[in-house]
Amino acid sequence: MQFVFHTTCTDPYAVGEYGDDINEMTASPHNKDLDKGVFIHDVAKEGELSAEIIDSFGYADEAAFIADWGTTCHQSYFQGIDCLYVYNSGIEHIYVDALRVNELCHGEALIARRDIVEALEETLDEYPPWKAAKDVPARVDALKAFVLHHYSEFREHNVLLGSLFAYGHDHGNIVKQVDNMLLLEEPELCFKQTYSIEIGSLPIKAQENAFVEKQYRKTLVERFAENPELDVTVDALVLELGEVSHTLSVSFEGCPSASVERIMADIAPSVSITLVNTEIYTPHVDDEPQAQPEVFEPSRAMQHGKVNGR
Repeated sequence: MQFVFHTTCTDPYAVGEYGDDINEMTASPHNKDLDKGVFIHDVAKEGELSAEIIDSFGYADEAAFIADWGTTCHQSYFQGIDCLYVYNSGIEHIYVDALRVNELCHGEALIARRDIVEALEETLDEYPPWKAAKDVPARVDALKAFVLHHYSEFREHNVLLGSLFAYGHDHGNIVKQVDNMLLLEEPELCFKQTYSIEIGSLPIKAQENAFVEKQYRKTLVERFAENPELDVTVDALVLELGEVSHTLSVSFEGCPSASVERIMADIAPSVSITLVNTEIYTPHVDDEPQAQPEVFEPSRAMQHGKVNGR
């Protein structure tokens, strides 16, 4: 992996814009100290940084770099992107994955990412399975379920679970474990999501059932066709008639984002939309067996298009 210089903690622009991101990087449970010899001879050399670091820091050679007691080397994530940083004379010099530089957030996008991190922190604090977990297996299961329920927010903003836990948190090891399972090492996950829509205002007769199903399917397919980046298909759509209200159950399959919920709310703005369950699986890879879906019960319902009251 090739790395390129991005910023330092003393850059006036960085202090104002990236201060929280630098704190997230240094305080993350993923932050790892690297031996200076291993760093300059192996890690930095592989990342095509060795010569640049020796030159920019003014060292005579690699031996002088290693001998400097005021320098330490680290590996972590900056805005959820692989990074290396050298701590020299109290200053962090940050290098990020060269192939992902364009993913770095700035301005309003950066503010949005920080807002998402804070919102996820607050939601996790009140997440019932997490509050109820008393041992390591239960905590791992709770954190996995939390990430999967909020997968679109994590992915869209390059947020790691480690972004929510900092400064030597007691659960650092299991946080890293869940990040590695779901957000770092695994390929992009796919969903099969089922929503239940209570429709109380439509005077539907039994004989109109099939017609209404067809119209809803047509509307959903057209709306998702307008958003090809969502990469979803309507997998199933069933209308159940009741005495007072009617229930429309609809499933999507693919790799949706939070936009799925926004579109659903837009189509039926005056009704209650509830996420019934989510199945998660990894995309099929030729010649490799496809993972079996993992089913999690929902942690939230969307009322009038609002998720968790936000």
